[in-house]
Amino acid sequence: SCKVNGVPYDKRFITYEQLREGGEIFFDLGPAPSSWGMAEEARPTSLTTAEEGTKETLWDLFDGKGEICSTVEGYKTLLDNDSLTATAVKAGDCVTVTPAEPKKAVLVTLSCDKKEEAPTAFKVEGSLNGRDFEELTREEGVTFLFDNFIRPFAIPEDKQGAFTAYRITFLSEGTVSEVEILA
Repeated sequence: SCKVNGVPYDKRFITYEQLREGGEIFFDLGPAPSSWGMAEEARPTSLTTAEEGTKETLWDLFDGKGEICSTVEGYKTLLDNDSLTATAVKAGDCVTVTPAEPKKAVLVTLSCDKKEEAPTAFKVEGSLNGRDFEELTREEGVTFLFDNFIRPFAIPEDKQGAFTAYRITFLSEGTVSEVEILA
């Protein structure tokens, strides 16, 4: 069973509002599985609806199976799948990945270290030949809600394609803990 601020709670998720307000979460664990959290209304919300069906799993292009180059000093901490490590970036710094085979990226995520030190602008580009890049998306005025926040950014559908290389260029300085390009 579970209680949130002393009140029985049967959902398998906590809302952002509940986290923001703070309080106490108490789990009472027993020796055997129970029916806690099994009701339909206890399920976590989803980014998709039942009508949309199951989306295919996305994979990070920085998975070690392609080539990576970067102008960011200490860039490997951006790709280590650890949001508690961070690297300073300057305006103009970039990270480029050339996957082992062309991939269609649909989403980019940035994770900040300290929200007030995160970069506020970046762009993502794709290339069919590894030399000539076209802009896929540009994000400006980027903010993060809290420290160690992971923020997703969609690549517009009309810009998605099976590119042989992707490049993220930071357009402002800041500190970043993780970068992902998901395909």
